[in-house]
Amino acid sequence: MQLTAERIGQRHQGLGRALGILSLLSATLPMLLSFCFQLARFFDDDPFHHLSEACLRLIAPGILAAFVLVVLSVSATSILRGSQRPARIAVGPDGLRVLDGGRRHIPRAEIQTAILVPGHRPRVELRLRGERFVHVNLQREDDGVRLLAALGFGPSLRRVAVTLGTPNRQLAAGCIGLPLSFLGCSLLVMTLASAGHGGSWVPAGLVLGTLLATLLLHRAARPTRVTVGSDGILAERPFTRRWIPHAHLTRVQRCDDRLRLFYTGGAAVPGARESAEQSASHGPQDGTEPRKPATRTLDLPMSADLVDALARRISEVQAMRAVPSDTPRGTEALERGDRDVTAWRDDLRRLLAPGTYRAAASLTPEDALFILDDASSPSARRIGAALALRIADHPDAREHIRVAADTTADDTLRVALEEAAEADLDLPTLARLTR
Repeated sequence: MQLTAERIGQRHQGLGRALGILSLLSATLPMLLSFCFQLARFFDDDPFHHLSEACLRLIAPGILAAFVLVVLSVSATSILRGSQRPARIAVGPDGLRVLDGGRRHIPRAEIQTAILVPGHRPRVELRLRGERFVHVNLQREDDGVRLLAALGFGPSLRRVAVTLGTPNRQLAAGCIGLPLSFLGCSLLVMTLASAGHGGSWVPAGLVLGTLLATLLLHRAARPTRVTVGSDGILAERPFTRRWIPHAHLTRVQRCDDRLRLFYTGGAAVPGARESAEQSASHGPQDGTEPRKPATRTLDLPMSADLVDALARRISEVQAMRAVPSDTPRGTEALERGDRDVTAWRDDLRRLLAPGTYRAAASLTPEDALFILDDASSPSARRIGAALALRIADHPDAREHIRVAADTTADDTLRVALEEAAEADLDLPTLARLTR
């Protein structure tokens, strides 16, 4: 398809992060090393005298270089560079091609994720490898929907991942955290030295303690990453991961600067949800009426345009899941359960085996494809369907498995499906995929 883009711009967050780290090191490393060498001299280590003076002479140039690197880092992550003029673009399975102004081409393999940001000036945001972002401003939202479909990033074809924030927050945390960590570690070292616990370990301990404390603050400032797939929503915060299956999502509330998700149950990480769902489905065993699950909330601070973009994507997935479909009978046989790996593999081979006579529990390849594509099916059943199709040498097995892996937001399931599509199905592989 071809359409006209109002503007095409690019920003490079990966380059901005690298420049930010270099600026932090150039500003603080000479000062840090000089202090450590001076401290070593305090413990009668004279060979460090010349090194300390050399580091002192590097402090002023290092601060100047850090200032320049900070400006370049902010520019790379925040300023959108590109042509201000409209341009004709062609979109297809091979990627996006700019037909005007240099005929730039973005291969489809370079595009990791894409999302439509609605509004007065709608745009499609493409995330490329190396944390490069391309913004395609469009005239109408319908053009954005068509563009995503042509690239294969619709809700039924691929998950979408969004980073809430820029590396600038981590850069600021490092710039503030490094001197504070250094001061705290220095006070601790001086206290130990005055108590008679000094020695040659002091410089190394000071450097190591400062770096560990700075890395901890740097990790705490890492932006949240939200992934919306056909099976659920995964929110990865600096120290926690929250998984919300779409079946547990009850309401999505749009606020000015945050997206609020209301859900029942859920799990801290993917993988724990199936056992929770199974225990909830059986209900209490004492004959009493099951209790209604408590409603939880998850607040995701973000810009107003991303609030609309993620809310729209979630509603599209919910509408897709609301279409009624009849699940084939006997699909629970695809799960391994308590069976031995060898027996399970033989059962999968017989399950889709062609023949004039078919047992009542047997399934057709279409049934296995249905389960593989059904995001509401248990993960173990979807993996079993993928392996059954591979064992049966179905001609479209690999392509369907790759699409199922691309749409899921569950990293564990995605990795298992990707391996099921490519790996040799020997017994150790089967055991690993169902562990």
